[in-house]
Amino acid sequence: MGQRAKSWYMLLFQFPGVAERWLGADGFRNLRSWSRHPDIQAVVERLADPEALAASLNLYRAILPPTSLIQPPPELPPVQAPAMGIWSSGDLALTEEAMTGSAAHVAGPWRYERLDGVGHWMQLEAPEAVNALLLDFLGQHRDRASSTSAPPHSPPNQLVAG
Repeated sequence: MGQRAKSWYMLLFQFPGVAERWLGADGFRNLRSWSRHPDIQAVVERLADPEALAASLNLYRAILPPTSLIQPPPELPPVQAPAMGIWSSGDLALTEEAMTGSAAHVAGPWRYERLDGVGHWMQLEAPEAVNALLLDFLGQHRDRASSTSAPPHSPPNQLVAG
């Protein structure tokens, strides 16, 4: 399944009222079966508040205008900072190709990691594995960051001489 097909829900979420009804119908049956969230009951309890549900959907409405599905992607500069992509083999929303393709948009160091046997909510399903990857990655780049970061009380955009 391609990335566009896996992202079908992002288009649905663009429609106020329609998305809320689809997700919330029959005790959030659609959300429960589609999302496969490991802590779905807590999520449903929170999203039962219509304002919380609308706020959650508004994130998608703000970052993905419907016209973006038919227009060329915007020209953005490459990411200069070290970046790591972690993909899980059971991800319902992201293809491995989309994740590995992120490397083309990174000018700084890029690292890709794959976790097998977990889904989209990998930080909840495999927190030890995700945390170990993050700590290792951040540790590898700690020296670079500390040599270019501003002192705690300096004005913004002022770099420490190294």
